[in-house]
Amino acid sequence: MSKFLSPAVLKSLRQYNDLTKFKLSVLNGIVTVASYSMYATAVSPLPLFLSTVALSMSSQALNQYIEVEYDRKMKRTSQRPLVLGTNPKVALLTGAGLGALGMLGLYSYNPMTAAIGATIWGSYLFVYTRMKTRSEWNTMVGSVVGSLPVYLGWIASGRSYCMVEPFAMFVYMMAWQHQHFYGIRWIYYDDYNNAGFKM
Repeated sequence: MSKFLSPAVLKSLRQYNDLTKFKLSVLNGIVTVASYSMYATAVSPLPLFLSTVALSMSSQALNQYIEVEYDRKMKRTSQRPLVLGTNPKVALLTGAGLGALGMLGLYSYNPMTAAIGATIWGSYLFVYTRMKTRSEWNTMVGSVVGSLPVYLGWIASGRSYCMVEPFAMFVYMMAWQHQHFYGIRWIYYDDYNNAGFKM
């Protein structure tokens, strides 16, 4: 496929892929749809998947906008688009546009789904991201935020959140999130210290 695209287009695609952490965002969409599909079979999960991916891509782009100066200090993040010179307005516009599309898509299911989506988005950007340099408890907050897509899919299916199934999936996801955080922290120990992150 690359032979049909110019080098400039390929460069832009790679830039947006790195800016929005596309693969991670797709994984968030898969988790959401898996929870949704446990009970909702009449309505296609595709709009929910696309909305969740868009919202996740939005938060990733805006996170890189907020953390660009920290990213400069770490080998792990030194090749991110904004560090390499991409205009910060690209991250802002990408984040705002994808965020709006994602929220509209979630609201089409029901207002509570949109509310949970907004909670995930806002908590990631304005609580978890801000806590990284202030408190080791950011790891706990991050694991909660990273596990909420389970409830996002569950509520989109029209089910009550006061049930055992979503809570069990949520706890499982939280347990996995902690192992993920600790593994990255161990591998990039010096990087996190140089940036001033308290993990």
